[in-house]
Amino acid sequence: ETISDISATCNNEGRCGPIVLLRSNASRVVDCAADDEMMLQQEPTLAQNIALHRTGNGGQRGNRLLALHSGSLVEYSSTQNRSGWTPHWDIAHLGQGVRSLDLLDDRLFLFFQDTTADGSGAVLETLNLNSMEPVGKWRLSRAGEQASLQAGCAIAPDEVALLLQGDRPRLMRARTIASRSLR
Repeated sequence: ETISDISATCNNEGRCGPIVLLRSNASRVVDCAADDEMMLQQEPTLAQNIALHRTGNGGQRGNRLLALHSGSLVEYSSTQNRSGWTPHWDIAHLGQGVRSLDLLDDRLFLFFQDTTADGSGAVLETLNLNSMEPVGKWRLSRAGEQASLQAGCAIAPDEVALLLQGDRPRLMRARTIASRSLR
């Protein structure tokens, strides 16, 4: 079994804890704080990434989970007895380049490794979850630095956390600004 992704779940008081996507012969979502485990049911392929729908104040918006399966974004909801996650529909085909994803309010955050000539840095693209229309796109790159994006998550509508791997792992916070770069 391997940990494929990590996200967060929050209660009504805004207390958040990690949830983990485990992969072996099936995908399982484990709520570490509640010691609860739920299978992704009827999955076409193993999930690479997950995100729970959160609101900006730290709360959770219903029992909605998104999972990325071989480039296809699928929406799930928890079963009535909370024994698993049932797929509802494919939301979009995002392709193979997504490294990480997150949901905050009605905004989908997609994190990619930069694929320009030097290939260093990260790209963040945000989409309106309801329409899948682009909201913004930003690029992070630092001169002379070779860093590979490993993961990312939304902190606020205009702020993200990035896990970069270069000579050593580095966690950084970045804000989106109008010039379309992350600072």
